[in-house]
Parts: sequence; C-alpha cells; structure tokens
Amino acid sequence: MTKEITLAEKAKVYMQVILTVITFSIAIYFLLFSTDGAIEKEFAAGWMGGGDVKLISATALWAGPDYSIHLLLLTAIAGGVLSLT
Repeated sequence: MTKEITLAEKAKVYMQVILTVITFSIAIYFLLFSTDGAIEKEFAAGWMGGGDVKLISATALWAGPDYSIHLLLLTAIAGGVLSLT
C-alpha cells in the first residue's frame, strides 16, 4: 500500500529545500566575499576579474558544500597546468 503525499507535506519539503539553498548561498557569499575570503583578496589584487569570481561562486553553489573545496583545489591545479603550457 502506498501512502499519498499531501499538499502540506510537499510544501514542507519544498520549503526545507529552498531554505537549505538560501542558507548555503549566504554561507558561500560570506566565505568568498568576506574580508577574510581568499577570492575577494585575489579580486582586489587584480589577479581575478569580476566574471571569474562570479563563475567560481556559481560553480561552488552547483557543486554543493561537500565538493566546494575540491572544486577550488582542482580549479587551482588546472589553472597552474594551463599557465605552464
């Protein structure tokens, strides 16, 4: 026997997902753009453009909290390899 999911239960799940995404977005924003954030320092030094910062932020949101550090590490390695060629 399957249980039907009510509209209230669906709304609760959707709200939890939305709040999780918003919370993660705010956390990434403060991580990347706070005065202690590494990305903000590179932007201020002129090493990265505004588009690069936006792309890294959006990609980190897409990758999720479990893979954001891996993403930044692999991006740095790929950039280092490209700069040597």
